[in-house]
Amino acid sequence: MSLYLTQLLEILQKEVVLHQELLGTLREEAQSLGQVSGAALLKLHSAKIMFSRKIAGLEQERLIIVQNIAEEWQMEARQLSLRTIISMIPSEMALPLQHCFDQLKQLIEAIQSCADHNSRISEARLGSVESSLKFLQSMKKRQHTYSGAGIIQPAMQSTSRISV
Repeated sequence: MSLYLTQLLEILQKEVVLHQELLGTLREEAQSLGQVSGAALLKLHSAKIMFSRKIAGLEQERLIIVQNIAEEWQMEARQLSLRTIISMIPSEMALPLQHCFDQLKQLIEAIQSCADHNSRISEARLGSVESSLKFLQSMKKRQHTYSGAGIIQPAMQSTSRISV
């Protein structure tokens, strides 16, 4: 049993580190929105995807370990949550697991908050860009010229003979 619990703790510690790095990337993205090139944003997005994939891989490993613990304890795996495992083991193993679990919960909340914030900022910027593009398209359809007095006036569809 102790081997599986040690493996579970190691995985949770790795998850904490990856979640911290993901949060750092999200914060970097929040600071750089509107200030960096598209290539830099793509690089940040790629980093977020990499962290997410690594976290998903660790979660799969964690599920296998929980399955092994369930078999050892002669229980069904779906009955074993991390809280349940922590409540059923000696405190010398429970305390570090609880600490990692608490860190993960805090990090996940911070990640969700930061991702929501970034999403709202990106959505607002996208709306601004779309608005600018619509304006430019409408201006292209209504080409303006300057009169002899320097006043903007709509361009004529055809050039009159008098102006030639």
